[in-house]
Amino acid sequence: MTEQTLVWVRRTPPKPVEPGIDEQQLSASLAEACTGCGYQLKEFIAAKGSFGSWLAQLGKDGHPHRVIWNGKDGRLVLEGAGRHAGWEEIASTVPGRRDVEGLVGGVKSLLAAPATAGNDDAPG
Repeated sequence: MTEQTLVWVRRTPPKPVEPGIDEQQLSASLAEACTGCGYQLKEFIAAKGSFGSWLAQLGKDGHPHRVIWNGKDGRLVLEGAGRHAGWEEIASTVPGRRDVEGLVGGVKSLLAAPATAGNDDAPG
């Protein structure tokens, strides 16, 4: 797994990203949660901005997936690679808490959802 941090260039310094969130702890906790749900965390990208958004690239059974934390909307989204191109939303949730435990719990609930996007063997 590779880890990258993006820095947004702007006129004023960014506001603190979700207070109490340690990106390294979040990345390690996400990797553990993904493995426990049968996924592999391939890449974690955190945006250094005022909303604390991030993207986790995942894989399961040869199918790419990703989880996106939209810090502005407070929403976690699980997407799978589309059948032909792009990404298709599989499930989303609003975690009860905006800390490591709340975000990881939200990711676990998403990964428990049937991941059918991009799977040519799935019905639909």
